[in-house]
Amino acid sequence: MSTIRIGVVKGVPPNNTAGLSLTTGVAQPKNGQTPFKARFVQVQAGPAVYLVQLIPQSGEDASPPNGSIVAILESAGIRLGVAVQDNVPPSVALNQGEKRVYGSDGSGNLLGLIKFKANGKLYIGNANLDANPSKNPQYAPLGTSLANLMSALSSLLSDLTTLASALASATTIANVAAAGAALQLNLPSVTQTITSAQNAIAALLDTSQ
Repeated sequence: MSTIRIGVVKGVPPNNTAGLSLTTGVAQPKNGQTPFKARFVQVQAGPAVYLVQLIPQSGEDASPPNGSIVAILESAGIRLGVAVQDNVPPSVALNQGEKRVYGSDGSGNLLGLIKFKANGKLYIGNANLDANPSKNPQYAPLGTSLANLMSALSSLLSDLTTLASALASATTIANVAAAGAALQLNLPSVTQTITSAQNAIAALLDTSQ
């Protein structure tokens, strides 16, 4: 007979529980069967705390933050987490057909965010910094950062094209000097924009998994 329980994630199991990792909650059972890895969490349902194996969607791997709600299917002493709802509130700004994929810290605070929009575009950013930009003044959503970078590069290309044209038509050293001075005048602004865009992208993107 199968039973459905509703519980709340309390954390990952301690290291000495069935060889589980404290940091990941992933175990490779040594039961003589074909080796496989599974993700476990500790879930409180009523007064009891259970060790629950999560059953994710194909192609997904997530470690739910504490406070997440888990639907537990229990049968013959085996407990499987068949559905998980984290404690991040649903977005009120989500149109029909749109989807958000995000990560959160251990307390369920929304952080890295990808939004698949109904217009076919992607939004990539950090939801926490979107709401609190003063926490990292260098941050900007990826789309904004790339747009700023492209604008600065376009401006630099335009200045270099102007310089090349001026040099090609210059008949005196004074003409060459004037063309160089015009480029030098614009370079600080362009360099600052490029540097700001680079810093913003670096604040958003990680180079390691």
